[in-house]
Amino acid sequence: MKSLSNTPLLSVFGTIAGSFLLVLFILFTANASAVSLFGTSASLVINEVDADTPGTDTAEFIEIYDGGSGNTSLDGYTLVLFNGSNDESYLAIALDGYSTDANGYLVIGNSAVASAVITFADSTIQQGADAVALYQDSAANFPNGTLATTANLIDALVY
Repeated sequence: MKSLSNTPLLSVFGTIAGSFLLVLFILFTANASAVSLFGTSASLVINEVDADTPGTDTAEFIEIYDGGSGNTSLDGYTLVLFNGSNDESYLAIALDGYSTDANGYLVIGNSAVASAVITFADSTIQQGADAVALYQDSAANFPNGTLATTANLIDALVY
């Protein structure tokens, strides 16, 4: 039997049905919520992603949620977008200096997204078998072309 220990995360799951992926990441998120992996009191999750808006993609966004704690510092965290066709990163967004709002949300998106605190160019989020991951790590460790990894992974959403 072939070992999967050195196989990129998205490649391992790339051929498995999408519903299984969803269950896998829900289980990971539920597990991460029950146990604080890094000593923080808030459980950070990628709450929502809108990668494909009608017409031109000018209202794409990613929403991070801290479970309702509010005002959670995101220093030391990075949001990484991965291309599912090659399992490589194509954008890393350092969250240093940002916090969730009083209700526990941080929105990252196009300038047309009124609640976006951090903005990126239109049509940035790829549409397809892709993923968004939240890491407790430096953005410098995720230059474009970095393979997906579970090291320091806080949450991930595959779409």
